[in-house]
Amino acid sequence: MKASGVYADCPTPFDSDGELDLPGLRRLIDFYVRAGVKGVLILGQAGEAGELSSFERRRVMETAVMHAGGRVPVWVGVQACGIRPAVEQAQRAEALGAQALCVHAPSGNDEWHDLFFSELAQSVHIPMTVREGSHAMAESSLARLALQPFMAGLVLERPPAGLRLARLREAGARPAKVLAGECGASPLELLERGAGGVLTASAFPEIWLRIHGLHASGQAEDAAAVLDRYEALLAYERQPLLDIALRKQLYFRRGLIASDTMRAPSVLPDDTVERVLADRLRRAGLTLRAEPIPVT
Repeated sequence: MKASGVYADCPTPFDSDGELDLPGLRRLIDFYVRAGVKGVLILGQAGEAGELSSFERRRVMETAVMHAGGRVPVWVGVQACGIRPAVEQAQRAEALGAQALCVHAPSGNDEWHDLFFSELAQSVHIPMTVREGSHAMAESSLARLALQPFMAGLVLERPPAGLRLARLREAGARPAKVLAGECGASPLELLERGAGGVLTASAFPEIWLRIHGLHASGQAEDAAAVLDRYEALLAYERQPLLDIALRKQLYFRRGLIASDTMRAPSVLPDDTVERVLADRLRRAGLTLRAEPIPVT
């Protein structure tokens, strides 16, 4: 398995009472399939996994895997500071049918990362991607990981992501195994440096699908023009602390989930933020509907 193309980092929808909105999760998966993503990540950075009980995590995994039905691979996020809880999460995801793991790297030094990922890889039989945590992993750790047979890819996003990808390349890592995240640099820059795809939590994955498609077909200038057209909106919806709330609001307004409810603790947008978001949508010329929209 090689991670390439555009992957959706799916939110966990709740109803207005804060309970799981499983019909909304099914609608999101249908939407991603129609849009053309290569895979869907659940319980990832956008999935509020830390706010879910073990039973709720299981229900999300069961629902996503069953509803996807092989139409797209379902990746499951693993977020734990220690080896044992990470192994438990990974083995449960595999048992419930996940096609791959997306492991949130814990903080630590090179020796700890080598041990953590080695033990985790030996505990399951499905491939994994590794996503950087709140602190950038050393390029030495990332380069060694990229060469491991169990690795489907690296999600690179801590700044300066472009320069760090260049250093990984110098260390022998294949840039095609890298997915561009959204934090450290524009994903387009990483595509230009050889990254194989994008992992996006945007409520408009159609934009990144269009950019990636143009770039992959050699139309770099057209890809840059699409990014220029929509970057004000993309930058606003990915702002730290508010990103999940804004994207849930957009998915709710698109008619894909029952509510934009967040579980505490969370930061919620105020009236001014919502006005600015509406203005960015207007200037981007995007309509809010449940079907994938054409991006020009």
